Amino acid sequence: MFSYRKIIVFRVSIFIYNTLRATLSATQILKILNSFTGGGYIISSHIEIKKKDETKVLDYVIRASNLVGPNQSFEGRDYLDFERIIYIISGLINIGQYPNNNSLKRKLIEDAIFRFKRYSVQTLPTFERAVSTEINALSKHPNKKYYVIIPFNIIQSSIGRGSVDIDSQQILIRSKSYVTNNFDLKKAVESLDLKEEQDYLRKSKISYLIAEIEAPSPLLATLLVSIKVDFYRAILNFYSIRLRHQEIFQTHPMPKYLSNVPPFRFAFAFDSDGKFIRNYWNDLSERASPKSYREDYKQVLKIVNRINKIKSKEIRDLIWNALGLHMLACDESSIGQTYLHFWQILELLSLSSEEERIKGDIIVSKIRKIMTLTDPYFKDLLPNLMEKRNELVHKGSVWDVTFDEVNYLKVITESTIGFMISQGDMFENKSELRDYFAFKDEPNVSLTRKIKMINAILKKRPPVRTLRP
Repeated sequence: MFSYRKIIVFRVSIFIYNTLRATLSATQILKILNSFTGGGYIISSHIEIKKKDETKVLDYVIRASNLVGPNQSFEGRDYLDFERIIYIISGLINIGQYPNNNSLKRKLIEDAIFRFKRYSVQTLPTFERAVSTEINALSKHPNKKYYVIIPFNIIQSSIGRGSVDIDSQQILIRSKSYVTNNFDLKKAVESLDLKEEQDYLRKSKISYLIAEIEAPSPLLATLLVSIKVDFYRAILNFYSIRLRHQEIFQTHPMPKYLSNVPPFRFAFAFDSDGKFIRNYWNDLSERASPKSYREDYKQVLKIVNRINKIKSKEIRDLIWNALGLHMLACDESSIGQTYLHFWQILELLSLSSEEERIKGDIIVSKIRKIMTLTDPYFKDLLPNLMEKRNELVHKGSVWDVTFDEVNYLKVITESTIGFMISQGDMFENKSELRDYFAFKDEPNVSLTRKIKMINAILKKRPPVRTLRP
């Protein structure tokens, strides 16, 4: 199943990608994944190398080790070769249940090679020992309290002062004066290299998003908070453009994106006493003038509260994943990529299997059952939109998409997200959502017979005994 949450750790936080690659160990990456996805990333200590691959593995390990300089540094393009070798080794050895393309597995191998570099005896058994040592190092590190502050490109008066809970993370919305009085903002601003960025923060009346979080390092704290802030931005964008035909992809003088709320430019990390630690840049974000949020912000908070009140974590995660993909679609400058991100939302919410995603017609059938659009044309548009998706994927014609096609798909995906937000509490888990797809269009006679059969089964079962307190 496609999962936004499994990729967003690295996609959303590209602004610290270079730092992350240079400073994070596999242990810390594991902590990110477990913190963000709710766990499930447990490394097995079982290492397996096929007999026929042993010589090749050792050869590549030594080659990689020879590329590493003092303090894990690299000269020229050596790091590119190093990464390629890591990728090859990842495909030649098995570590627990992790597939060959798993990021954590590659990071473990990378850390093991750094350790192997220090060994006086460099053999296959000592490399295996290095891998095992890195696996055993996946233990808990003490967390510290940090504050992450993100200058947000929305004028503060248009959304007011307050707080919002996004996926179990409280985010305060404050003015510059509040941040100045409680944190060393002056030092944070001065840490920015570009004078125009410093002037922008000194003069603009934007909002400042503040999150308190416990993490092993300021880098991890910033990474985790940035993910939640992007979810917040996703819901702001969703509400501002939902079910509307957008004018998009203007190419002159600059590309125009669907997104009304642009990505943030940078983030600041502070310690528990409000002392500035460092800044982190978002290299993919362009400088933009501050905007007022022109929608009814109270309605945005109502939507967030409705998502938060859904009892099933599986369903809440499904909705946040869909909103995250909606944000990725809105941030894209390529019309073809935008279209594919919107289609991924339909794949996600229809709980489609790999086979169903290839065929597509089952996705169309399921999505028709959760579309809230009253216009009958949209249901008949879906098969054509599915064919367009297949052309984009299999023929590579990423520019052979019209603005109308993107807008049709956009409106359909937003109606399905709206259904999940409004009706999500109907389902205790994804299994019940699958049942909904199965039963939604069954005739009343058939459903009535199923109900009678279920009731008959329940009557024949012995009563469930409950213990008295």
